[in-house]
Amino acid sequence: MKINHLLRLYEQGERDFSGVDLTGADLSKIALIAVNFSGANLTGVNFSRAFLTKSNLEGAQLNRANLSFAKLSEINLNNANLTKANLTGAFMVKSQLINAKLTTANLAYANLRSACLKGAFLSSANLEKVNLREANLTNANLNWANLNQATLIGTELTGSSLYGVRNLDSNQIQPPEDFAVNGDYFPNTLISF
Repeated sequence: MKINHLLRLYEQGERDFSGVDLTGADLSKIALIAVNFSGANLTGVNFSRAFLTKSNLEGAQLNRANLSFAKLSEINLNNANLTKANLTGAFMVKSQLINAKLTTANLAYANLRSACLKGAFLSSANLEKVNLREANLTNANLNWANLNQATLIGTELTGSSLYGVRNLDSNQIQPPEDFAVNGDYFPNTLISF
């Protein structure tokens, strides 16, 4: 689909673009609020500084996409492939990334406060200075991820794999407020530094 055609349809009220192929398109600084890109091929798309708030990108192919400084709050990225994607400084508060593939993705300075990343693949991802406050990373794979100065206050890490994580300081981690103090904070979690 051509970008001009997509934007014209959006202006006319269309929001369902599921399954569309926009490989390599430049949609930087574009506002596409509450659109449906589920199952879409968005490989290499430039969404830098775009507004995609409350959109559905479930199962979308976003490998090598540029989502730097994009507004992605309350977005559905469940089962999306974001391998090698650039999410530097992205605003992703309350977003859903269940089983999302973020292997070697760059999430430096991203805000993922209260996001759900259950079962997400974040191996070798750059999570430097990322805000994961009150995020849910249950059963997530964070092997070899860079967590330099990441905020993990109130973050749920039960069952997560943290083998070989880099730059993780115990001062960065604080259990959720309702966490039972009488048990291990990381039950079934694989940790190795």
